[in-house]
Formats: sequence, C-alpha cells, structure tokens
Amino acid sequence: MHTFKFLAAILIAVLLLPNVAVCADEAKEAYDNGMSSLGKNDYDAAITAFTEALRLDPKNVDAYYNRGRAFGSKTEFDEAISEFTVALRLDPKYAKAYLGLGVAYYAKNNLEKALTTFTEAIHLDPTLAKAYNNRGLIYEIEGEQDRAIADYTEAIRVDPKFVQAYFNRGRAYGQVGDKANADADFAQVKKLGLKSP
Repeated sequence: MHTFKFLAAILIAVLLLPNVAVCADEAKEAYDNGMSSLGKNDYDAAITAFTEALRLDPKNVDAYYNRGRAFGSKTEFDEAISEFTVALRLDPKYAKAYLGLGVAYYAKNNLEKALTTFTEAIHLDPTLAKAYNNRGLIYEIEGEQDRAIADYTEAIRVDPKFVQAYFNRGRAYGQVGDKANADADFAQVKKLGLKSP
C-alpha cells in the first residue's frame, strides 16, 4: 500500500512537471512583455503584463519592482510605493527597489522617508549614482549645500557622464558662492549635452 502511494505521488509529480515549466515560460514571457512595454513608455501595457507575470509567479521580485516603476512613471506614487514595498519584503537587499521607493516618497514630498530610503540604497549598492544624486537634492532643499555637493560629487565619481549630477552640483556651488566650480560644472553639462532644465 505504501509503495502504491509513493508511486502515485511520483506519477502525479511527473505529470505536473510540464505544467510547472509551461507556467514558468508563460511568466517569463509576460515579464518580458512588461519590460518591452516599459521600454516603450507604454505604462498601462507594462502594468498589465507585470500583473500577469505575478499571477503566474507571485514571488517575482523584479516584476513587483518594474510594476512599481511603471506606476511611478504614471505619477501613481501610492501604487508605486506599494509595489516597491512588496519587492523589498521579498528581497530586503534589493537596492534598486529602495531607489524607486525613495523617488516615490520624494514625489509625494515625504523628504524624510526619501532620504532614509536613498541612504539605504547607497548602503546596499554604492554604485547607484542616482541614489547619491537624489539624496543630494534633498540635502540641497534642506539647505545642506556641502552635503549636497558631496553627494553630487560621489554620483559623478560613480558615473562620470551623469549630466544631471553636474548640473545639480553646479547649482549647489552657485548657492555657496563658488562661481569657478559652478562654471566648470555648467561647462561640463554643455559638453555632455544637457540643455539647462
């Protein structure tokens, strides 16, 4: 009797195995469709595709993260915060999810939470130039120009072609009366091709 139950369990597992593989293939296809739509700025289609990917694979942390990006791009920041939070619950060391969460908090003018999440993103991945840049923006808003300049400088060190960081640092230098460094940064902005926002 035990042998029969054992063999029956193996048979069921073998029969279900192809379904699991098909489900994984469908989840990957839905996720890839979401990434394609996100790349085309078709945020509604991206959200639909990531939702399908998550229906098929509810633990796909990247799908939560990218669905959060799509919601954020639509300025639906509460939904974005929810998606990034789920991604972080699944993977507490997902630095880019902290970055996305910080951007959503910043957009909602919750600078304290944004500062905390950008700092956590930097702690987890010190190569995230955007996290330094965004934290610098908060320091600048709070009147901490020296800290802002330090973060913009670090963003530039990590990504020497990060035009927005040069622009932001030039502005911060201007606010502290350092015209020479401000002019140098704005010259670099022009050289790299960003028109003044």
